[in-house]
Amino acid sequence: MAKKNRGLICIRGIHYARVRIPSLLVAAFGRKELKKSLGTRNLQEARKRLAAWLDQVQLLFHEVRMAGLTKELAQKMAKQHLATSLEHQ
Repeated sequence: MAKKNRGLICIRGIHYARVRIPSLLVAAFGRKELKKSLGTRNLQEARKRLAAWLDQVQLLFHEVRMAGLTKELAQKMAKQHLATSLEHQ
């Protein structure tokens, strides 16, 4: 039986992370999900990067909830926060 990789998708051999934004935060982000290329074709490496990225996303969701940010500020914060989360691995 194949192991289910929740939040992990593969398009043309490249692995991507995908997470649904909680319904209470959709208005702040202006979309329903976040996606990020994990920059690898290796499934094991993609799983490691996915776990690290999901940790960053959960932290971001928490910060947005606590700050009550506007849509523009939440989107700016998401771009900055998530763009650097994989670079520091």
